[in-house]
Amino acid sequence: MLDFLPLPRVEGDASRAVLIFMFDREKLDVLNEVVEAAGLELEQLGVSSVATAELVARTERDRNLAPDDTTLTVARDGKRIEISLMRSRHLLFTHSTQLTGSDDQQDSRLASAEIRRALG
Repeated sequence: MLDFLPLPRVEGDASRAVLIFMFDREKLDVLNEVVEAAGLELEQLGVSSVATAELVARTERDRNLAPDDTTLTVARDGKRIEISLMRSRHLLFTHSTQLTGSDDQQDSRLASAEIRRALG
């Protein structure tokens, strides 16, 4: 299995960097067998906070950020939000939660509160 995620464009660069994800087909088949045996259906595979932290660490290294610079990563998928803080290419903190708002606006306020809490 192969998929990719386009990374932000770099001004003045005609090319586009991408993050490539590869997942072994045999491992996916085994995973599917386990999920189906449980009476479920596998809908998607996602990137974990650990993989995201590795991407951020490599980006920090490539951009020569100062050792005391901190990077905040926020990933939101529907009602699920994951917040991570990195410094000096190390994961300092990660937190995930479900947003419980009754609409998108309330979920956005809840997400902002979670981000402020992580930064505190």
